Amino acid sequence: MDEDGPVLVEESPERPHGGRAGAPILARTREVFARLLEVRRIMGNEIAASGGQLRVGVYTRAASSGDTLAKIREAADGLRKYPFLQDEFPMPTDTAGLLDRVAADLEAQGYKPQFIAEGTREGRPKMHRKTQLFVTREALRRYADVPEVVESLRGQLGARARVTASPVSVFEQESPLETERPILERMRKDPPPGMEKAVFYLTVGSKNQDPRSAFLDGETAFVVAGPWALVSYSDFLLLMSATTWVENEAELTKLIPVEEEKARKIGRLIRKVL
Repeated sequence: MDEDGPVLVEESPERPHGGRAGAPILARTREVFARLLEVRRIMGNEIAASGGQLRVGVYTRAASSGDTLAKIREAADGLRKYPFLQDEFPMPTDTAGLLDRVAADLEAQGYKPQFIAEGTREGRPKMHRKTQLFVTREALRRYADVPEVVESLRGQLGARARVTASPVSVFEQESPLETERPILERMRKDPPPGMEKAVFYLTVGSKNQDPRSAFLDGETAFVVAGPWALVSYSDFLLLMSATTWVENEAELTKLIPVEEEKARKIGRLIRKVL
């Protein structure tokens, strides 16, 4: 997510947030995560010496996909629980407090989520997103320091709430995709000092990168370069704050428990088709 400090987020099959939760798949998932934790342990000093961090996160959102109020409250709690996010993904001062205030306003207004298809999915939300955001940390700091960003975030959260309270309203808009973003447009035309070497990339599309997908699936990707890649800023902010950031293998085992040695062997054997 940041060229100085990569942040890796994956689904938690045990919660279950993953689309599939077979034992071999869980075993392979945990093995990959365990290796990342080992890399962090062994190379932590070298990574820190270059000004970066390696963090491993497991997606554990509890709020329903269409409940914006619950998402905002969960995000506020996540930011307080993991203060390192403030530095790894620069955001305005006291963003957690801002989320609290937005949540209080929505509750006072009587916000209620409306689900188009009730009962079609039980349990916690399942993530199958294919998005990546690459931004230099200094660029994010400059963006977060712009005073108008606070109101921009408030407006984006409010828009999410309106849509989830009345999903049909999306189809009633004349131009639902033509949204003005004055801050991003200003950064593009007149970037602040020190932004000359900033990197902005947003990718949306297939990221499976495995042999099965290469042979059988249609792989595609859409790439946005420049400040407008930050159109996804609030989306990633909510994602990271609904993630459990793992510090050691014991925590990982609680999230992805696989004890059967047979499942581990099968997971290694079929890794090329997972």
